[in-house]
Amino acid sequence: MSAGQLKERTVSTGSIDLYVAMVEQSDSPTLVLLHGLYDRWEVWSPLIDQLGDTFSVIAPDLRGHARSDHPDSGYELADYAADVVGMLDTLGITQAIVAGHSLGALIGLVAAADHADRVSHLVMIDPPLRQGEQGRQLLEILLEARQGEPDETYQLISELYAFSGTEQDWRRQTDWLRATSEAALQGMIAMSDDAAFERYLSLIERVTCPVLLLQADPMSGGVVSDADVAEAQRRQPLMRQVRVPDTGHSVHQDAPSLTAREILSLTGQE
Repeated sequence: MSAGQLKERTVSTGSIDLYVAMVEQSDSPTLVLLHGLYDRWEVWSPLIDQLGDTFSVIAPDLRGHARSDHPDSGYELADYAADVVGMLDTLGITQAIVAGHSLGALIGLVAAADHADRVSHLVMIDPPLRQGEQGRQLLEILLEARQGEPDETYQLISELYAFSGTEQDWRRQTDWLRATSEAALQGMIAMSDDAAFERYLSLIERVTCPVLLLQADPMSGGVVSDADVAEAQRRQPLMRQVRVPDTGHSVHQDAPSLTAREILSLTGQE
């Protein structure tokens, strides 16, 4: 994909405006990419480089993140999913492949379950199906970091990720976290109650399109366990799982070529 193909613009969902990166290819399927908590569309750049010649790609900053609108409320998964549908409506797109990472994977799951006619294929990249106490504590630490002064945010981030990343990574994460609405972080904490896993399984059962779950290595920072993936597959026979060894939570960044190949295979574009 040439750099000139990628455009950035603002797209209305009917209720808020999303900042969106797009690659438009005539007569090509549309691929929507949904990032995780306190990320932004740029995390998809390696994947867009590999898939931008095959698909029309739409990668928004989620509500409450980066350059999109930051409403005071509306941070349940259904709100995010409605943003995706509203964005597609504005762009005149009837159906899309939806791929999401972490929070974005859960948003894609709700979109596929509640708006089945709009999602042709679903890709979930290391979805946090069961946060648990450890996950809640991490989210609360991130919220505390977001609420501090910039130097305090950086200090907490650098301590939290002391054994993974560089000073440049910590500076970027500090900037991106501070550009995320506190309400978005609070919304994610509210989703991580003990009943969340069963809610996600109920959604998985309702999905009618082909599903790919890319599982990061739990020993390398992946957040979804082998047992939970097995239960999700039992509930959803259309789901195919690919476990990526020695790869952390951000599979799409750590293994973009593998991610691209699996999306092409799922959608019959290989």
